[in-house]
Amino acid sequence: MFFKKTNFTSIVKKSCAERPFLATTQNLGYIQKLHPVPEKAFTILGSGDSVFQLVYRGTKSITAVDANENQINVFYLRRAAIKALNCNDFYEFLLRASSKNFLSRGIFERVAPYFGVGEIKAQQFWQNFFEKYTPIRDVHTYGLFFRGGIEFCGINNVRESLAFLKNPGAYQQLKQNLKSATVTFHYSDAIDFLTQGDADYDWIDLSNILVYYYQCASNFGPNVFSDSIKKLQEAWNRDVIKDGKRSVMVLDYMFGIRKRELEKGLIKTRGAKNAYEKMVLEIYDQIFAELTANFGKVDIMEVKEVADAMPAKGIKDSVLYVTK
Repeated sequence: MFFKKTNFTSIVKKSCAERPFLATTQNLGYIQKLHPVPEKAFTILGSGDSVFQLVYRGTKSITAVDANENQINVFYLRRAAIKALNCNDFYEFLLRASSKNFLSRGIFERVAPYFGVGEIKAQQFWQNFFEKYTPIRDVHTYGLFFRGGIEFCGINNVRESLAFLKNPGAYQQLKQNLKSATVTFHYSDAIDFLTQGDADYDWIDLSNILVYYYQCASNFGPNVFSDSIKKLQEAWNRDVIKDGKRSVMVLDYMFGIRKRELEKGLIKTRGAKNAYEKMVLEIYDQIFAELTANFGKVDIMEVKEVADAMPAKGIKDSVLYVTK
């Protein structure tokens, strides 16, 4: 409903929403803790790390949704890099911003042959990027191309949260699992897709998109966000899992927020460091109120914060979810 699809040839854009994430800013360790091996998963694509995390765990069928075409391009680049590179080279090429090999054209030339037959458009996109814009020599230039703050984050912590990068053996397992996993992409609004499509996922992960939904909804009217959450709740009620299997829906991922702050209504009393953080904290408070009003009990799992360039600062992030 809210997302405008992007379709452009240059990655350099003024709009923050059009710049892709090159890596996750979330501690994706929650996936394994909430559902060890989902059989059929729905997730926001983002950087693709949630997809790779699921594939590594053994999930065979994954539907990934995003309204930014450049996230698909990022996924194809990362998948080709996984096929072409060893664990450490992948880390240096796409995660370690301080490395001389970070977004290296030379490394890309090793990766390029591993794009699939149906991924030629993405390969050409990145070929153009590496020829025109690399090497990226400073953090300001990086911010013109990508979101997520890799250049500022404690990126080693991000790596630690990705099970498939913890050691060479795990990385090899991901390589092997990619051969048999089916990943389907859709350019779509996530909530609309869930309400209109098949409803038999045992893992649904909305990542941290609700802040953006809330901000967009404020431009349309006071009840628009509430209506979206009602649609989400209806989609959850339609989600039918056979044979009594566990089903999980991750409703939101909130950065720098403790479980106690949400449950006790303490967000508003917390001192914000700047106006932007104050705004995000207020939005988190409203989102949590709307989720509990529609879903009733919402479970909360605290995880270690892994990206310190997020709007709300803290040592813990909170994952909001429901199960059945």
